[in-house]
Amino acid sequence: MHSSPQWRAELARHGWTDAFLTGDAFGAYLARQDKAVSALLAHLRLT
Repeated sequence: MHSSPQWRAELARHGWTDAFLTGDAFGAYLARQDKAVSALLAHLRLT
Protein backbone atom coordinates (compact mmCIF):
# COMPACT_ATOMS: atom_id res chain seq x y z
CA MET A 1 0.00 0.00 0.00
CA HIS A 2 2.75 2.45 0.93
CA SER A 3 4.05 2.89 -2.59
CA SER A 4 0.71 2.61 -4.39
CA PRO A 5 -0.57 5.41 -6.61
CA GLN A 6 -3.75 5.52 -4.52
CA TRP A 7 -1.78 6.25 -1.36
CA ARG A 8 0.26 8.93 -3.12
CA ALA A 9 -3.01 10.51 -4.30
CA GLU A 10 -4.37 10.56 -0.74
CA LEU A 11 -1.17 12.17 0.54
CA ALA A 12 -1.54 14.90 -2.06
CA ARG A 13 -5.28 15.32 -1.54
CA HIS A 14 -4.91 15.87 2.21
CA GLY A 15 -1.59 17.71 2.14
CA TRP A 16 -0.03 14.95 4.26
CA THR A 17 3.67 14.23 4.59
CA ASP A 18 4.68 10.62 4.13
CA ALA A 19 6.56 9.67 7.29
CA PHE A 20 6.59 5.87 6.98
CA LEU A 21 9.12 4.25 9.32
CA THR A 22 9.95 0.68 10.27
CA GLY A 23 12.31 -1.16 12.59
CA ASP A 24 14.78 0.82 14.69
CA ALA A 25 13.80 4.14 13.09
CA PHE A 26 10.17 3.59 14.12
CA GLY A 27 11.23 2.57 17.64
CA ALA A 28 13.34 5.72 17.98
CA TYR A 29 10.42 7.85 16.77
CA LEU A 30 8.11 6.29 19.36
CA ALA A 31 10.67 6.89 22.12
CA ARG A 32 10.90 10.58 21.13
CA GLN A 33 7.12 10.88 21.09
CA ASP A 34 6.85 9.27 24.54
CA LYS A 35 9.30 11.83 25.94
CA ALA A 36 7.50 14.74 24.28
CA VAL A 37 4.07 13.65 25.51
CA SER A 38 5.39 13.02 29.02
CA ALA A 39 6.96 16.49 29.11
CA LEU A 40 3.73 18.09 27.90
CA LEU A 41 1.63 16.24 30.46
CA ALA A 42 4.02 17.27 33.22
CA HIS A 43 3.92 20.90 32.03
CA LEU A 44 0.11 20.78 32.13
CA ARG A 45 0.29 19.14 35.58
CA LEU A 46 -1.67 16.14 34.35
CA THR A 47 0.74 13.53 35.69
